Amino acid sequence: MANESDPTIQSPLPPTGPGAVTVSFSEIDAMGRKAARGAGYAWGLAEEAGRAARWLSAHGLPGVVALARVLRESDGRTGAPRLEAGVWQASGGALCPIQLGAALSDYAGGLVPGMREEAGAVRVPLLLLPFLAWSAQALRVHMSLDLEGERVFVSPEGLVDRPGLAVLMEPARRLSLSLEAGSGEVRIADRSGEQVPRAVWVELGLLAARTYVPASDASRLSGAGAGTLDND
Repeated sequence: MANESDPTIQSPLPPTGPGAVTVSFSEIDAMGRKAARGAGYAWGLAEEAGRAARWLSAHGLPGVVALARVLRESDGRTGAPRLEAGVWQASGGALCPIQLGAALSDYAGGLVPGMREEAGAVRVPLLLLPFLAWSAQALRVHMSLDLEGERVFVSPEGLVDRPGLAVLMEPARRLSLSLEAGSGEVRIADRSGEQVPRAVWVELGLLAARTYVPASDASRLSGAGAGTLDND
């Protein structure tokens, strides 16, 4: 049985090959956190990445695939977003949605109806939705994300309305965030896990493996890793 506190420790990677693997939401959270850390994100942002992937999966959205795509495209290039002339930008390319989501969360408390936060190109904007949902919950407001002519509403209870997945999974050239009035049914998946492509889960596992401490005399003396004893 997987360790609930960190399921990736004792859950071996599935073998490579075609097909899908079923993973729990807690495994998605833990694997996403480690994979993001392995891709060069600071621990705080890595934890946000795992939470975001889990939130999306719990709402019936492809959180694991979205996170893998972001980590693949931004591996080793995790510069923080910055405001230039009132627009969020990234140096040398598109914005990382995890870092932008964290930044927007910090600024959301200062938004009032009629104000908008603008951003330039963003990789996989689907990963922004959890951050908007958490802000909407904390502020008890509805939030709106406009991108490529489509609008996504997020309520204090969760995702309310969204365009097709193709829009949310592909890079957006520009987007804006605002407070809105909205209504609708919250969509939460009635399940405990998600089926994800086997190759994508293995890809995250390889990134997560970068965080493991190689066996050495120093690590054995410090107690890092499993050492020569494994009580599983």
